[in-house]
Amino acid sequence: MPVSISYFGSMVVNTLRWQHPERTNYFSSRLGYVHQLLIARKFGESFSLQLSPSLIHKNLVPTWPIKTLPLRRCRRPVQTECTRYPEC
Repeated sequence: MPVSISYFGSMVVNTLRWQHPERTNYFSSRLGYVHQLLIARKFGESFSLQLSPSLIHKNLVPTWPIKTLPLRRCRRPVQTECTRYPEC
């Protein structure tokens, strides 16, 4: 029962203009990563099966839409444009 296992990794750079240029933008916010494990087996001349679990990571992800975050008990609602939350 031979099984073939391979790994694929990739890094991408988003070169589009910043959506919010007034915010502090870091180069690391432009990076994204992909990891894939390819597991394959040939069962016969006409049938092969491949499983490909994948992980995709982006460093800066917007919230859709801007909304009040009920994560902590605060005296005032906290609103944010990105995933970096201000302290209460």
